[in-house]
Amino acid sequence: MASKSVSFKPQVYLPENEREGVDPVLKEGNLLTNVFNRLVRSCFYTAQKYYDSKIPEITISEEVRKESKEAVLTYERHMYNHEFHSITYVLDSYIRFMNKYWVNNMRTAETTDNDTLRKQVLADSLYGVRIGVLLLHPIAPTGCERIREYLSVDEKLWNWKYAFSVLNDLITDKDNHKLKFLEPREDFFEKHEKQLEA
Repeated sequence: MASKSVSFKPQVYLPENEREGVDPVLKEGNLLTNVFNRLVRSCFYTAQKYYDSKIPEITISEEVRKESKEAVLTYERHMYNHEFHSITYVLDSYIRFMNKYWVNNMRTAETTDNDTLRKQVLADSLYGVRIGVLLLHPIAPTGCERIREYLSVDEKLWNWKYAFSVLNDLITDKDNHKLKFLEPREDFFEKHEKQLEA
């Protein structure tokens, strides 16, 4: 991996003859508007369908905790060293890991009607969303703030002192807590017009 940042040149704004290969700016945009949006929506719809929009009170699996801790610490190190270009690799890797974890395990839970597994995957994936929005907040604050609103948790979500806290630790009124209802096909990160052209 390169140790120096490169210039920020979204290819959609370059003349046709200067464009080369895949546009990394669109690629990162699609990570949010496609992959992360889908993961967040899936969590909310599953909680609504099976658990009355409540977050399962379950210990997060070791696999997800380990991956999450590594992502947070690597991200923090890159931020400290001003290696901002490396942060996109951390985010890409983590969000894709969580999406793959959801798809593979939820498919098994649904086809076998295994509610124990379904609950675990939902709890783990909501934790992944919680870590994802913490890391993405400086980059895409509007969408992340919207997710916080739908999670119905307080602003401690952005406080690095609570970086490894589960969502249930960030809820003021646990007895009455529910996720905000998410309508069908609702997005947290909107596609830029240039993403629609690509």
